[in-house]
Amino acid sequence: MNKNLLEARLITSLTEAYARTSAVALHRMRWANWTLLDSEEPPQYSIDDDETLLKPFEQLTDSIYLTTLALLEVLNMPILIDQFKHIFGPTLGAQPTRTIFEVDTETGEYYSPFLTDLSRFLASIGISTDAEAYYAQAGVKYLENILNNTAMIIHNSGNAVSSEAQVYNSVKQVIEAVFPDTAKPRSNFIKLAQEYKPDILIPSIATAVEYKYATTPEKLKATIGQIAEDVLGYTGDDDYRLFYAVFYVTDDLIGKERFNAIWEEKNFPQNWKALYIVGR
Repeated sequence: MNKNLLEARLITSLTEAYARTSAVALHRMRWANWTLLDSEEPPQYSIDDDETLLKPFEQLTDSIYLTTLALLEVLNMPILIDQFKHIFGPTLGAQPTRTIFEVDTETGEYYSPFLTDLSRFLASIGISTDAEAYYAQAGVKYLENILNNTAMIIHNSGNAVSSEAQVYNSVKQVIEAVFPDTAKPRSNFIKLAQEYKPDILIPSIATAVEYKYATTPEKLKATIGQIAEDVLGYTGDDDYRLFYAVFYVTDDLIGKERFNAIWEEKNFPQNWKALYIVGR
């Protein structure tokens, strides 16, 4: 199975399990309190909560266990598979602590040692269990795929382009359909001399996009220099941390290798990425 698909499934299950933790922990606490009483029959709400709270949580942790194993197998990590089984049980259901909860002495909140330990285990091999960060990363990859297909988007639109505005407006329609918050973005790239306004802003993934259009090698080199001069202007707004400079040319003016060499020569910050898109 695909690594990205397994990782997405794992993050989704972990996120849901974390969201259910407090309710399931309270249910377990009520059961524990009932066992201390002399009552012969448990209250009906506790029986009902077994079905609506505990069993779904158990199914989630089973899924998390199996998905993690499958991911480690896809990554070809036999040593880590052994460590995983040693920590979390050799087989499904062999680790009863998956439905045991403890109280954080600092916050007073319930937490799942199983989920906490698993998150640490995954983090140690470079797999983030931060759902928000994961989905932002996935969104950036999706955006980059759209930007790389600028030429195809313009071709499919049936419109001839002869300016930067025509280029980015064609692509912006596609981006807005995927990232609705693109429609009316705001930024604080304001300096003493001027306000810097990227062509496309996507707050949900903290990304800004600047398009450039060139018809000659000289114009292309000049626009790269212009971006280099503007880099300092695109600072001061913490809502945007990643920047794409997309250079669209109707013909291959200098070749991708030469373009990359010129870009590298300018020593752009690491959070700036350049894409060289040829229309034909």
